[in-house]
Amino acid sequence: MASIEGVLQRRRQHLTRTGEDLAHVKEVLKTLLRHEVCPRCALRFVGCNVEDLVKPISVREVQRWCSAGKEEEEGEEEGTSWGGDGFVCALCFGLLQLDTGSSFDAIACKVSRSSHKLGALDSQDLSVDCTSAGDSYERLLSSAIAAVEETGFKCQATDFTLKFSIPMTMLLRDISLVRWLAEKYREDNLSFDHLISTDYYTLKRVCKALLTQKVGLALGSKAAQDADPGSGDLGLELQLGAPEVEGEEKESQQRMVALALKDGYSKKRKRGVRKEDYGLSSPTAVFKSAVALAAGEFRQAFTVTPDSEAWRVTKPGSIQLNYFRHPIYVAGRYIKKARDLSQSAWIVTGNVRVGESSVEEVIQNLLGALAKADEWKMIAAGREDMDVRMLGNGRPFVMEIKNCVAKSLRLEKVLDEEFSSPFLRGKVELRDVCSTTKRALKLLHEGAEEKRKTYSALVWSARALRAPDFDKVNGLVDVVAKQKTPLRVMHRRAGMVRDKTVYKMRMEAIPGNDHFAMLELTTQAGTYIKEFVTGDMGRTTPSLATILGWQTDILSLDVMGVEMAFDVPKL
Repeated sequence: MASIEGVLQRRRQHLTRTGEDLAHVKEVLKTLLRHEVCPRCALRFVGCNVEDLVKPISVREVQRWCSAGKEEEEGEEEGTSWGGDGFVCALCFGLLQLDTGSSFDAIACKVSRSSHKLGALDSQDLSVDCTSAGDSYERLLSSAIAAVEETGFKCQATDFTLKFSIPMTMLLRDISLVRWLAEKYREDNLSFDHLISTDYYTLKRVCKALLTQKVGLALGSKAAQDADPGSGDLGLELQLGAPEVEGEEKESQQRMVALALKDGYSKKRKRGVRKEDYGLSSPTAVFKSAVALAAGEFRQAFTVTPDSEAWRVTKPGSIQLNYFRHPIYVAGRYIKKARDLSQSAWIVTGNVRVGESSVEEVIQNLLGALAKADEWKMIAAGREDMDVRMLGNGRPFVMEIKNCVAKSLRLEKVLDEEFSSPFLRGKVELRDVCSTTKRALKLLHEGAEEKRKTYSALVWSARALRAPDFDKVNGLVDVVAKQKTPLRVMHRRAGMVRDKTVYKMRMEAIPGNDHFAMLELTTQAGTYIKEFVTGDMGRTTPSLATILGWQTDILSLDVMGVEMAFDVPKL
């Protein structure tokens, strides 16, 4: 339990203002408690730091401290004019009161699994009875986590990220109270502008800090960085609601828009901003706009003050808890031995599928039973056509698996299934498969820019090939081919000229037929090999056809190697 004396002493070290003393602090606290503001919100309004506000704070202790050394005012009995301990805070709607000794109706909590494609799944409604001090957050979160794990979704001992959103009306009530206090204590030379000019004291920040701490204790883990979550970390989205005052929020937003229009805001409306709300649909935008308003204009937009009947809240807010899994990553190399398998599913006009399956789907099917994920995405170091085999050491790939049930996968099971599958034998082989981190994607993209590829092609020549023809081709190195976008991919690629280097070529005769040869090439990544052989009706120059001086064609093509470093971090 936080000591009020200690909290306020630290508060004086962080923030001093002219004319401020403990007597003023007590008076402000008493005023806030009388107007049904909970201890945490009251203390943040006198400038206490977030680190102290996340500790348990008793409403009775704050009341006793405010009354110490003074006789109670006439007719002012503890627990009556103070608001007692059964009120719902007019600022946080009870969300910061669960361990302050307050007693009111249960806070409803709805738990849903967020899906990247399917919307909310596994929805379950929970509620916590806030009549027992000290353990209400724990009971609420324990119930929520138990409900999540009943679905098979693993939470315990998993690092997590926490995103937090609160209703716009809570932000507006904060501003309204600051303006009201400034007017009430104007003669005492007290300032409250710091409470809305910085993010430090906002309700959102205190709520997030408190609930992040409580969630960490419930999970037995720690919060990860929102901007850089670890592979498989648990993602939580907490949305606070205030059902009792939904009308208040809507009316205030409409008045804010009206003020914006009056000030000529419509002339400066940004591209993409909806005309009906003029960029004032998000709580953050409304908060910034409201802070910038003069006191009189703000009061026109938001009429709720501590003196008004609408200030009092009778029902606590609600919590919507959405949970999901941050992506996990599996990396490796694949070898494709079949000429009827695309890299990813190939669907053409009319929803017609080309080919029996794809490499991406093969890997997805192998991992699917373990991951039970919502979405899969394979990122590879380039791609080959369906009729091209990928041989040699294989093509590097990373599989991004979104919102899976487990934090990690037992890949040995996957590999056992791969080697025992009749379908996969002779078609797809996986090598160097491991669980990895998001950094593997960066390594893949960096390597893709620098990689070289080696190809083997069976080519046909319109004229019989002689020894001088082979010598002519084999003597060429570092040939820079100018390749216009091939005709076969014009419908999906930008029309442009690409300079690609063919580092070396070696053409060997096929015994018994002087119109055919095997051509091995080492080229820069992104070279269109088929077009380099045929010339693509003059769109690639030079080409094998122009080098020999007559028509050539390609009958089959294999990728023999992808030369790039791909040493991914292993988990």
